[in-house]
Amino acid sequence: MAFPKISLKGSDSTFSYGYKRYSLLGALITSVVLMIGSAVMIIHSGEKLLNPEPVNYQGMLLLAIFAIAANGVSAWIISKGSSQNESILSLHLLEDVLGWVGVLVVSVVLHFTDWYFLDPLLSIGIALFILYKTIPEFMKVVRLFLQAVPDNIDSKKLREEIQNIDNINGLSHFHLWSLDGEAHMMSMTISTTSDSVQTHEQIKNEVRHILLESDIAHSNIEIVYDPYNILNSK
Repeated sequence: MAFPKISLKGSDSTFSYGYKRYSLLGALITSVVLMIGSAVMIIHSGEKLLNPEPVNYQGMLLLAIFAIAANGVSAWIISKGSSQNESILSLHLLEDVLGWVGVLVVSVVLHFTDWYFLDPLLSIGIALFILYKTIPEFMKVVRLFLQAVPDNIDSKKLREEIQNIDNINGLSHFHLWSLDGEAHMMSMTISTTSDSVQTHEQIKNEVRHILLESDIAHSNIEIVYDPYNILNSK
């Protein structure tokens, strides 16, 4: 898919945050295709399991060896990526590799036996494995699309660390989300007991330092002189 390449584009007048969420879109589409494909495979293989048919195991053997090599190299290359789309694509290639490994094993066994039921049985097993791996990734992508707090960030702990900074007496409009599962964003309004501009800048610097430790790349921090913490009393 072209989504990984598109996601590398920077911000413009149309997408002010850039195109990173295209990576999530690609992951969502790929995961849906994987789940539908696995469901179809289970249904189709279930019918064949009830009525096993002879297969050309000699041709299967040669084709499986070639396919395992080709898909194996592709899966290894993509597995080095860290984006959600690359994670889903690696599952897609893993499905192909496992499928062809299954074909290889079945072709060898069928060379000595007539256990034709092994072909659909193995297909069902592979489909169930792919569903087991894909569904959690799909749910993770959906959460990111709905702007949930990233799984690797403890928002409660982060909030406590910021509130412990000197001269801060409250936080409001505390929002944390992720563009693509890697680039995290945050916005907040900080109430302070000091009206000093220098203190406000010091608070921002300390907050940014805390956010960087949590891999939050972009933040929008508003400082409000609010000695009575009126913003948080509403």
